[in-house]
Amino acid sequence: EVSRGAAVGDLDNDGAPDLVVTNNNGPVRVLLNRRLRQAPPPTWVRVELEGQGALGGSIAVMLEGEPPQWRRAHTDGSYLSAHDPRLLFGLGQAKQLNGIGVRWPDGTREVWRGLAPRQGHRLRRGTGTLWK
Repeated sequence: EVSRGAAVGDLDNDGAPDLVVTNNNGPVRVLLNRRLRQAPPPTWVRVELEGQGALGGSIAVMLEGEPPQWRRAHTDGSYLSAHDPRLLFGLGQAKQLNGIGVRWPDGTREVWRGLAPRQGHRLRRGTGTLWK
């Protein structure tokens, strides 16, 4: 097949990234990530930003004793394709999050605490606490 675009997103909301590939003069291929069942399964968190400047915001997931994992909210990346704006973070075997911080494009910084892993969180601009 001659492929032209690919988009990544958690299509089945199970915490594993899935892939959609478009083909030239051919069918679209949907590749669902059916990761091997591990004991215990890895921990993850999905983050979606809402509000002005959501796309372009940088997200930091903070775990005890580890440097923050940073990602930027965006949908670009492949020819004529748009990625899922929700971001997935793998947390290994971590049982809890210390917090999720957001640096909005205008430099404003907020943090949310008390969020649980193994689920998605929608973070609305202006609802977190000031993060220095």
